[in-house]
Amino acid sequence: MIATLGMLVCGEAVAVDWLTANSGASPYIEHVVVGFRVLWWIVPAWLLIKGTELFFWTPLEQRTARQIPAVVRIF
Repeated sequence: MIATLGMLVCGEAVAVDWLTANSGASPYIEHVVVGFRVLWWIVPAWLLIKGTELFFWTPLEQRTARQIPAVVRIF
C-alpha cells in the first residue's frame, strides 16, 4: 500500500518535470495535473477497499465460519 502511494508521488513529479522540460508538451501539463488529482482520489479509495477486505472482512469470515453477504460488504 505504501509503495503504491510512493509510486503515485514519484510518478506525478516525474511527469510534471518531464513536461516542463519539453517546451512542446506544455499544453498537456494541465491535463496531467488533473489526471493525477483524479488518481489521488481513486488510489486511496481502492487501498481502503482492499485494506478493509484484508483486515476486516476476511478475519470476520474466518472467525464466524460464515460468508459475509456482498450487500453488507458494499455498504
